[in-house]
Amino acid sequence: MKDTNSLYLSIDEEDIETGLCILDLLGFNDENKTEPLCINFNRIKSRLTVYQNPSADKQTYCLPLYHSVRCPARRYTQELGNNLTIPKLIKVSACVAIESTDNKILLARKTEILDLFPKYWGFPGGKTNHRENPKDCAIREAISQTGIPFKISPDGVWYSNQLVEIEPILLYENLYPNDLNIGLMRAQHVTMFFRAKIPVASHEIALNLQQNEIDFAVWLAKDEYDDIKMDYNGTLEGLLRSRRSMQINYSQLAGVAPNSIGEGISEGHKIALDIIFSAQ
Repeated sequence: MKDTNSLYLSIDEEDIETGLCILDLLGFNDENKTEPLCINFNRIKSRLTVYQNPSADKQTYCLPLYHSVRCPARRYTQELGNNLTIPKLIKVSACVAIESTDNKILLARKTEILDLFPKYWGFPGGKTNHRENPKDCAIREAISQTGIPFKISPDGVWYSNQLVEIEPILLYENLYPNDLNIGLMRAQHVTMFFRAKIPVASHEIALNLQQNEIDFAVWLAKDEYDDIKMDYNGTLEGLLRSRRSMQINYSQLAGVAPNSIGEGISEGHKIALDIIFSAQ
């Protein structure tokens, strides 16, 4: 257990200077994952606060925090002697792994015209709005990006008049670019990952991809994911934003984004996939 510490994570749209590695800031200087941290969501102040030893009444979530094994923020400090002032507010985003009853996970590819994470594969998600709970953000972005007709109510999230089971999985420090060899950091935020079990099979779910953000989508099963990690050749039946089907090559999903062809699965999303599939 490290010394008690806390960190504010900003939900509002403020210009915050890119700073140091969040794990280093919390005292996990030589690690790529923390022990479970407790996170409090304050709607009035529109922020999350991460605690290491909080009182129980402050806790909203209790999740481990991960970051890239090649964390550019940590490398910038340790290898280049960066001494920037640590910002106290860091952006918050959220995403959701949508799981069907046939145990497949929906992955979507960001369009190549985006400034951040172009052609990266992962779960639907985006930045939180003012006073927005990260879970609501994840579902809102899923509706916008995939067209899946979730309904958010005070009683929970619904699909086809059935309650959707949603659980938090992890926090991930997201930096772009995610490698100093590609370039200096331009964005830093923390993403909260959720898992939503939708009560129908994948082939029953009609997708309508948001054309400005998502160009391809595919449902991925555990055995297919295992084959991709083993660098096997193969294809998956995917969907274009025009709603036409197309073949997605395993190589497009292989490795951590950006891979040798500029695609791959974002590292935090790969960590979440490993957690989800290991529990199936």
